[in-house]
Amino acid sequence: MMKKLIALLLCLAFGTVLFTGCTESGNDEPEEYVYELITDNKFQNGFTVSPANNSPETYPLNFELRCPGATGDLVWNAAQWGSKFGLGDSYGNELITGHAPYEPVKTGNAYRFEAPGKAFVIDPVDGKLTFEVTTSVEYVDEEGNIKPRQQSSEMWCHLLIEQGFGLLPLVKDVDKIMLTMDVQVTKMENMFGDAADQYNPGLHAAQFLMYLVVKSQNPADSEYMWFGIPLYDNRYQTIEEHGMIDSGENKFLYGMPSNDYLPGGLTVGTSEETIGHINFDIVPYFERALEICKTRFNRFTNSTVGDLYIQGMNLGWEVPGVFDVSATVSNFSLKAYCNKAID
Repeated sequence: MMKKLIALLLCLAFGTVLFTGCTESGNDEPEEYVYELITDNKFQNGFTVSPANNSPETYPLNFELRCPGATGDLVWNAAQWGSKFGLGDSYGNELITGHAPYEPVKTGNAYRFEAPGKAFVIDPVDGKLTFEVTTSVEYVDEEGNIKPRQQSSEMWCHLLIEQGFGLLPLVKDVDKIMLTMDVQVTKMENMFGDAADQYNPGLHAAQFLMYLVVKSQNPADSEYMWFGIPLYDNRYQTIEEHGMIDSGENKFLYGMPSNDYLPGGLTVGTSEETIGHINFDIVPYFERALEICKTRFNRFTNSTVGDLYIQGMNLGWEVPGVFDVSATVSNFSLKAYCNKAID
């Protein structure tokens, strides 16, 4: 599923540490060091893209999806698990496609990379990225009729971006970690059609979300947890705080209360009023996540909140239902305000 690849990525040395400056507030104030944790947060270079399907019979090779003219390192990976169609069908190398890779369609500053079931639209000037997923061509039978997932064990469509961090400040060494993002869900269409009687909200949904991979420096707690920042779920206007064990990987998964950073939730639309402006400190929620993890699930019992650090992240769509969706993010940043210099 979506989490498999990022777990592998985090074994690698990813990205470049970005030191965005330090300021001295006054002679009697401690020096503060500000670091951007996300490399290429304006999406200017592109992505390494993994195959659309977990099956190696499809095309088992990764490929590079670069913005024209980009010369920087590709620090982002794009995952498209559970899909019949992938961006590699059009933009992969000739071994994958059987033809020369297509060129993206350029409109203004933006480049559109499109496959039958999905698309990325990258605006490297304004730092905007649009994720589109068209499941109405994915969840179909051999005759082209809509065929929704029938069991929870069936894979579902993903379109995610992810990276591991090169800078790993401990919570005890930060005053705050500010997440900033403008997010807008511009399309959310129910495509069940004649299969509407098969809709089951326990199986079928459209979710746009962000996860942080959180670890502890305490060697007695060597596993990681998923720290969820839900942005949109078609089944709920807002998402309550929750904690659970992810049955697929047997890891603790925490979900933040979305009303704290997106009051009232997101409304689907294309007007300025439907843009959600996120800007908040995530540090207080690490303590809440750790408390739930310890008291309810007996995990991370040897760690304090100061031992925790963020190892990486992912962001994008998971669409286990028959919905055609689109969302755009911009002004994306995750800055650590540290009380000491971090190597």
